[in-house]
Amino acid sequence: MSFRLPWMREVRKAEIPQASRDLFERYGEEIIANIVCGGFNPRAPELRDMYQNERMIVEATKWLTERGDVKISHEQRIELVEWLILVFVVASVILDCIILFGR
Repeated sequence: MSFRLPWMREVRKAEIPQASRDLFERYGEEIIANIVCGGFNPRAPELRDMYQNERMIVEATKWLTERGDVKISHEQRIELVEWLILVFVVASVILDCIILFGR
């Protein structure tokens, strides 16, 4: 179970076979995106076969959507941590000022 605030993006998990997921993760997002767009001539036979397999292209598109959601979710968590650190620093400065000048 993961913590997610209401404004944070939910990761849409791609329901694809594990073999396809392994292939996509092996070659990475850029290579798979180039194959989906049709602008890449790979030497690996398993990647060349993707051009003719419409099911693999659909699976790759779903996987790329999932990867995009994961990136955005990660960025949102990092931004949340940055804001929390800023709030704690400002609260600390205010508290120090109250203690220092309150005497």
